[in-house]
Amino acid sequence: MAAALVYEKRAGEITMMTPRPNVGPEVYQIRAGYLLGYRKDVIHEGWHRPAIVIKSNKPNCASFGASARKRMTRALDLFFLLCEPKWIYNPITHKKHQHTATLITLTIPTSKKVDRKWANRYLLNRFIAWLKNQGGIYIWKAEYTQKGQIHYHIVYSRFVEHSRVRKIWNNALKEARLLDGYAKQYGHFNAPSTETKGIIAHKDLAAYLRKYISKNGDFKKGGRCWGCSESLEKIKLCEVDGSLIDDFIKERPARIYEEFCIVPDVKPSDLPAEAQVRFTSWKSDAIATAKP
Repeated sequence: MAAALVYEKRAGEITMMTPRPNVGPEVYQIRAGYLLGYRKDVIHEGWHRPAIVIKSNKPNCASFGASARKRMTRALDLFFLLCEPKWIYNPITHKKHQHTATLITLTIPTSKKVDRKWANRYLLNRFIAWLKNQGGIYIWKAEYTQKGQIHYHIVYSRFVEHSRVRKIWNNALKEARLLDGYAKQYGHFNAPSTETKGIIAHKDLAAYLRKYISKNGDFKKGGRCWGCSESLEKIKLCEVDGSLIDDFIKERPARIYEEFCIVPDVKPSDLPAEAQVRFTSWKSDAIATAKP
């Protein structure tokens, strides 16, 4: 068995990895753009499974703290590992273009403060039900504007027309009587309540979204603050034994923490052949699981 890699620099410092024999095997999770390594065997001597991969049957939480951010990070990594660029036809432009995912923002254009728990139940759940009918996987996050109004960010794996997104969301707002003031002022219910952006490529996008969609917020009062497709809760991350990639990673920089390490700037296609075979097999099974 190859010597396990140990890390002697202070926590969080970027450093090189150096081998030391008789420490025991390590396991590396293949994440979106990086590897996450942890000790699997001897908990009292070194690393153990890091908190960043905490598993829970309740991925949604009322308080968006460190644990929730870690679970969302896991979901985002899975999301981008499973999403692949594809050519799609845009009925608006009548052209084909590459598409990886869609970023959707849903707002509530009224001065009336809307309770998050109520909004989740009567507005967001209706929109999510529509997304599920389109197929694909999603992650959503609730946030508040500076004026204290709830709004939502969603990353979705399929292409959706901006006009359809706005129609579905505005219909939910209209039925909830949250567009009455807008209609009185402008004479119609087609409020600019949504924003839709197509993602063409996602180099560094996963890192951007981990920072953007996982921002702190005041979520002390009831109601979920984030959620994801059921399949993203069930799928386990791809893991490879350290012995398969020791030679690959031992000269690469890593960020060291007390319980785990992160090896940045690593794509699955960068890995040794045996690890790539393992990842390809995992991805095939994961995509099958993620299908609606």
